[in-house]
Parts: sequence; C-alpha cells; structure tokens
Amino acid sequence: MKGHSSSGPGTPNIPMRIALPPPSHPPVVYLAGAIRDDHPEDITWRRDMMDRVGPRAIWLNPLGGKFYNPNPPEGQPRWTLHQMVASGANLIVKQDLWCVARADIVIFNFAALKEGYPNIGTLVEFGCAVAPSWPTPKLIYSIIDPEYTGHENKGIFHLHPFLEINSSIVFPSMEHCMEFCIRHFPVLSGVNPHYRGEITSAA
Repeated sequence: MKGHSSSGPGTPNIPMRIALPPPSHPPVVYLAGAIRDDHPEDITWRRDMMDRVGPRAIWLNPLGGKFYNPNPPEGQPRWTLHQMVASGANLIVKQDLWCVARADIVIFNFAALKEGYPNIGTLVEFGCAVAPSWPTPKLIYSIIDPEYTGHENKGIFHLHPFLEINSSIVFPSMEHCMEFCIRHFPVLSGVNPHYRGEITSAA
C-alpha cells in the first residue's frame, strides 16, 4: 500500500515521509605497523583497536589468520597462515599491499620507530598509501609519540615533514586514535553525520 496523506475532499495526495534506515557503509580500515617475533604489543594494539571500535569499521589486519610458534620443529616456519602455509616474504608483501590498496583509511602505528626499529615494511606501506594515483585519496591516521621526530633538523620543524604532511591526522597515542575512531567512524559511514553544535564559553 502506498502511503499518502488525505484529510478530506479536495486535499491533494501527499506522499508520506517514510523513515528509512540510515546509510551504513563502514570504512575499510587497515592496521599498519611493525610485526616482530616476541613482541606481543604488535598484536595487542590491533586487537584492542578492533575490539573497542568494533563494527564501526571493516577491519583488515595483517595478522589475521596467522599463528606464531616460537619453537617450531626443525625446518618449519615460525609464522603460518591457518597453520597451512608459511607466512613468507612473497605472501606478506603482496597481501599487505593488497590490504593497503583496498583500505579507505590506513592507521599507521609508528611506535616501533621510537624504539629504534627501522619499520621498513610499514614505511613502504605508508609511501604506497599516500601515492597520488589512487582514484579516491586515503585517509592516513598516524600514531606517533610526541617525543619522536624522525630527523635531526629540530630548528626547522618538529616531526619529519613527510610524516606530518602526508598524515591526515597525527595522534599522540593509540588511546587517542581509538577514541577518535569510535566517535568519527559513524560520521564517515553516514550513520551519524550531524553537526554537533556550538561550544560556548562559560559566563
């Protein structure tokens, strides 16, 4: 039955306003950062991000499906996918870059840089993510400790310019980034796109 409004003879039929569910296309988010043997923090920050932000995003995790065995039998790999195939260099590079290509947003956790780890894979992913050739530019959320600069020219700028300019937002901590994602992903998906109001100073 078609909805219409009619209050009597001569009243034009006016279609009723039907309440439709809000649009919902969660952003696809890739979690980029170091993955090192015997560094559980490389696992836990991704787990915490996915658990707390939850279904507000579609998650791409480079650790998804992986198993780690610190003491494998001789000749067997430490890292496997589903305990079926070795997680080797060829698979890692191609799958991780596939994830970067598919993502709408890439969250880069650069905590390992401050620890002196070179983070080569993550930096290559960063370069791919910020490339101008994507049909739709990706949002880049970088998590960088405020004490890390990435250079020695402190008289000119604080954070390395390639990190600062190419990041949509630089967060000082994972907690800060996580809280922002909880609040803002519903805006990006169209679920809660409303203006939040004006901040007024207390009298």
